[in-house]
Amino acid sequence: MYTRWRYYLRSIPTLLCGIKNPLRTVRIFLGLEKTFPMHIMLRNGLQFWVRSAMDIWIIKETCLDRDYEAAGATIQNGWNIIDIGAGLGDFAIHAARQNPRGIVFAYEPSPDSFALLQKNIRLNNIRNIVAFPQAVNGQLQEL
Repeated sequence: MYTRWRYYLRSIPTLLCGIKNPLRTVRIFLGLEKTFPMHIMLRNGLQFWVRSAMDIWIIKETCLDRDYEAAGATIQNGWNIIDIGAGLGDFAIHAARQNPRGIVFAYEPSPDSFALLQKNIRLNNIRNIVAFPQAVNGQLQEL
C-alpha cells in the first residue's frame, strides 16, 4: 500500500510539469472537471484528445514516464514497431515521433478507440503510423 501511494505522489510533479494545462488536469483528477473529450498538450509537443482521467494517466505513463521503454529497449530511429491494442494512440504516436524513419503499425479493434486513435494521429500530424481497426490473433488471414 505504501509503495502505491509513493508512486501516486511521485506522479503528481510529472503530471504538473509534463502537461501544458496542468490545473485543468488536476481538476479532472479531483472530479471537478467533466468536459470530455478534452484536448491536452504535453510540454514535449505531443497532443491528445482524451475521454477520461484514465486516458491522461495512460499518457503520463507512456509519454512522460516512458514505461514501455524502461521495461524494454529505447526506441531506435528506423525501427518498424507493432502496437497491439493501440487504444487512443499514446504509444504509437510517441514511438512514431521518436522514430521518424521507421513505421509504427497500430492495431485497435474497438471502434470508439480506433476513431480516437485516428483523430490523435491527425492532431499530431504523424505520417509514419499505419492504423488497422482490428485485433491481432494467432490466425493467419488473407488480405
